[in-house]
Amino acid sequence: MSRLDLYVLRDPAARIPMPDRGGRLFSPAGETVDVEDRFYATLIVDRDIVPASRGAPDAPHPAAEPGPVPDPGAGRANVPDGQSPSRPSADHDASRKGKRT
Repeated sequence: MSRLDLYVLRDPAARIPMPDRGGRLFSPAGETVDVEDRFYATLIVDRDIVPASRGAPDAPHPAAEPGPVPDPGAGRANVPDGQSPSRPSADHDASRKGKRT
């Protein structure tokens, strides 16, 4: 049993050939598709097509364009041997800053 629903292209400029319809391109105005068909199910999961009731969203789906991977060490000072960047090392010359020795 198939489940038919009306879907539209997320990006109206996209060109998606439909294999069950002789390679005809998916219409920017929308198409009635079998959501249980593997081809269309993949397009739905990838958000290449969206339900017509929602319309085409302006922003791309986050999964469609992954962002940069955060650097776990970003923002940390590069200090040797685990020393705190806010505390001077034992061999620090305090006289240069006018502090007692």
